[in-house]
Amino acid sequence: MFAVLPEVKTWSGAQAYCRLHAADLASARSPAENEAVRQLIGQQEEESHPLFWIGLFKSKVRSSDGAYSSFHNWYRTQPNKDGWCVLATSLGKWYDRGCANKLMCFYCYARKSMKFIVRLQFKSNSKFSSFSDSALTDDILSKIQNKYDKVKLQWRVEPDGKVFHKRD
Repeated sequence: MFAVLPEVKTWSGAQAYCRLHAADLASARSPAENEAVRQLIGQQEEESHPLFWIGLFKSKVRSSDGAYSSFHNWYRTQPNKDGWCVLATSLGKWYDRGCANKLMCFYCYARKSMKFIVRLQFKSNSKFSSFSDSALTDDILSKIQNKYDKVKLQWRVEPDGKVFHKRD
């Protein structure tokens, strides 16, 4: 799912905005993705924003999420060493520009969320091992969450209402 942001930002500012909202800059790593982005830009063109940042770098056409692609759709005079970041036009053609250029609007796409279940085992040699205390479980989760800023963590509560169980 794509979202158009008519705000004017640098490439890294646009990427930061998208990532803050659980998305990333839209990438065109295939003809189908490029066509989807082209159609969105075409819908916005009457608002006088014909160029949009997309989540690609000129170097080996790498997307902002780190994936590489052999697909490219450069305008005939491009890339011309104007910069490392990529703009898309309503024709689906790409231009390289300096990433600090602040004249461009941008597109975000919603990332698919993935769910993982991780089993933790805590060892305690103290008498204070009441892991059923909600303040303690909240504190542990908060400390783990601080290490993973782009991941949403939560405890899985068992039917008995407990998060942790003592292992025999």
